[in-house]
Amino acid sequence: MSTALGELLTLEMIDRPGDGAVVYRGVISPVFTIGPKVHGGSVQMMVAAAAREALALTWDRDPAQLEGVVAIAVSSDYLAAPDPAEVQLAVRVLKRGRTVSLAQVDVTQGDRVMVTNSVTLGRPDSGVAHHRAGMA
Repeated sequence: MSTALGELLTLEMIDRPGDGAVVYRGVISPVFTIGPKVHGGSVQMMVAAAAREALALTWDRDPAQLEGVVAIAVSSDYLAAPDPAEVQLAVRVLKRGRTVSLAQVDVTQGDRVMVTNSVTLGRPDSGVAHHRAGMA
Protein backbone atom coordinates (compact mmCIF):
# COMPACT_ATOMS: atom_id res chain seq x y z
CA MET A 1 0.00 0.00 0.00
CA SER A 2 1.40 3.42 -0.88
CA THR A 3 2.21 5.81 1.94
CA ALA A 4 -0.48 8.27 0.78
CA LEU A 5 -3.12 5.54 0.70
CA GLY A 6 -2.09 4.32 4.15
CA GLU A 7 -2.43 7.86 5.50
CA LEU A 8 -5.83 8.26 3.83
CA LEU A 9 -7.11 5.16 5.61
CA THR A 10 -5.58 6.07 8.98
CA LEU A 11 -8.37 7.44 11.14
CA GLU A 12 -8.16 8.81 14.66
CA MET A 13 -11.20 8.39 16.90
CA ILE A 14 -11.94 11.76 18.50
CA ASP A 15 -15.39 11.25 20.05
CA ARG A 16 -17.85 8.51 20.96
CA PRO A 17 -21.10 10.24 21.86
CA GLY A 18 -23.04 6.96 22.19
CA ASP A 19 -26.01 5.33 20.45
CA GLY A 20 -23.66 3.57 18.04
CA ALA A 21 -22.02 6.84 17.02
CA VAL A 22 -18.28 7.34 16.60
CA VAL A 23 -16.43 10.39 15.24
CA TYR A 24 -13.09 10.06 13.46
CA ARG A 25 -10.56 12.55 12.16
CA GLY A 26 -8.76 11.90 8.89
CA VAL A 27 -6.59 13.81 6.45
CA ILE A 28 -6.93 13.80 2.68
CA SER A 29 -3.68 14.44 0.83
CA PRO A 30 -3.54 16.64 -2.29
CA VAL A 31 -2.45 13.44 -4.09
CA PHE A 32 -6.15 12.45 -4.15
CA THR A 33 -7.42 15.46 -6.08
CA ILE A 34 -8.69 16.17 -9.55
CA GLY A 35 -7.95 19.84 -10.07
CA PRO A 36 -8.29 21.58 -6.70
CA LYS A 37 -10.92 19.24 -5.18
CA VAL A 38 -10.80 15.75 -3.71
CA HIS A 39 -11.72 12.77 -5.90
CA GLY A 40 -15.02 11.27 -4.68
CA GLY A 41 -13.66 7.72 -4.65
CA SER A 42 -11.03 8.77 -2.11
CA VAL A 43 -13.76 10.05 0.18
CA GLN A 44 -15.68 6.79 -0.23
CA MET A 45 -12.59 4.79 0.75
CA MET A 46 -12.32 6.79 3.99
CA VAL A 47 -16.04 6.41 4.62
CA ALA A 48 -15.89 2.63 4.15
CA ALA A 49 -12.93 2.37 6.53
CA ALA A 50 -14.67 4.53 9.15
CA ALA A 51 -17.88 2.49 8.92
CA ARG A 52 -15.99 -0.80 9.35
CA GLU A 53 -14.00 0.54 12.32
CA ALA A 54 -17.15 1.90 14.00
CA LEU A 55 -18.98 -1.39 13.49
CA ALA A 56 -16.13 -3.31 15.13
CA LEU A 57 -15.95 -0.79 17.98
CA THR A 58 -19.67 -0.95 18.72
CA TRP A 59 -20.10 -4.71 18.10
CA ASP A 60 -21.56 -6.33 21.22
CA ARG A 61 -21.48 -9.96 20.05
CA ASP A 62 -18.80 -12.55 19.34
CA PRO A 63 -16.00 -10.64 17.51
CA ALA A 64 -15.43 -13.70 15.29
CA GLN A 65 -18.74 -12.86 13.59
CA LEU A 66 -17.07 -9.79 12.04
CA GLU A 67 -14.40 -11.82 10.28
CA GLY A 68 -14.50 -11.06 6.56
CA VAL A 69 -17.01 -8.21 6.96
CA VAL A 70 -16.25 -5.28 4.66
CA ALA A 71 -18.12 -2.42 3.04
CA ILE A 72 -19.97 -4.02 0.13
CA ALA A 73 -21.86 -0.89 -0.98
CA VAL A 74 -21.40 2.84 -0.42
CA SER A 75 -24.00 5.36 -1.56
CA SER A 76 -22.87 8.98 -1.37
CA ASP A 77 -24.59 12.34 -1.72
CA TYR A 78 -22.02 15.05 -2.44
CA LEU A 79 -23.33 18.28 -0.95
CA ALA A 80 -20.06 20.10 -1.58
CA ALA A 81 -16.58 19.17 -2.80
CA PRO A 82 -14.10 18.68 0.04
CA ASP A 83 -10.66 20.29 -0.08
CA PRO A 84 -7.54 18.21 0.49
CA ALA A 85 -7.22 18.74 4.24
CA GLU A 86 -8.51 17.41 7.54
CA VAL A 87 -12.05 16.02 7.62
CA GLN A 88 -14.26 14.56 10.32
CA LEU A 89 -16.27 11.40 9.75
CA ALA A 90 -19.29 11.00 12.03
CA VAL A 91 -20.43 7.38 11.88
CA ARG A 92 -23.72 6.13 13.24
CA VAL A 93 -24.23 2.39 13.08
CA LEU A 94 -27.92 1.96 12.27
CA LYS A 95 -28.13 -1.85 12.15
CA ARG A 96 -25.85 -4.58 13.43
CA GLY A 97 -26.81 -7.82 11.75
CA ARG A 98 -25.39 -11.31 11.33
CA THR A 99 -25.51 -10.97 7.55
CA VAL A 100 -25.74 -7.24 6.80
CA SER A 101 -25.05 -4.14 8.86
CA LEU A 102 -25.79 -0.53 7.92
CA ALA A 103 -24.04 2.71 8.83
CA GLN A 104 -24.56 6.38 8.06
CA VAL A 105 -21.40 8.44 7.68
CA ASP A 106 -21.31 12.23 7.40
CA VAL A 107 -18.06 13.80 6.21
CA THR A 108 -17.59 17.34 7.48
CA GLN A 109 -14.99 19.97 6.85
CA GLY A 110 -15.07 22.99 9.10
CA ASP A 111 -18.66 23.01 10.29
CA ARG A 112 -20.15 22.00 6.95
CA VAL A 113 -21.38 18.55 5.93
CA MET A 114 -19.67 17.89 2.62
CA VAL A 115 -20.74 14.29 1.88
CA THR A 116 -23.41 12.12 3.47
CA ASN A 117 -23.14 8.37 2.96
CA SER A 118 -24.97 5.12 3.52
CA VAL A 119 -22.70 2.11 3.93
CA THR A 120 -23.77 -1.54 3.70
CA LEU A 121 -21.36 -3.92 5.41
CA GLY A 122 -21.28 -7.68 5.02
CA ARG A 123 -19.31 -10.57 3.59
CA PRO A 124 -18.77 -10.60 -0.17
CA ASP A 125 -20.19 -13.60 -2.01
CA SER A 126 -17.67 -16.34 -2.66
CA GLY A 127 -17.63 -19.78 -4.15
CA VAL A 128 -19.84 -21.13 -6.90
CA ALA A 129 -22.66 -18.85 -8.01
CA HIS A 130 -26.06 -20.03 -6.79
CA HIS A 131 -28.02 -18.55 -9.67
CA ARG A 132 -26.75 -19.24 -13.12
CA ALA A 133 -28.79 -19.27 -16.26
CA GLY A 134 -27.98 -18.90 -19.90
CA MET A 135 -28.88 -15.71 -21.70
CA ALA A 136 -31.93 -16.15 -23.92
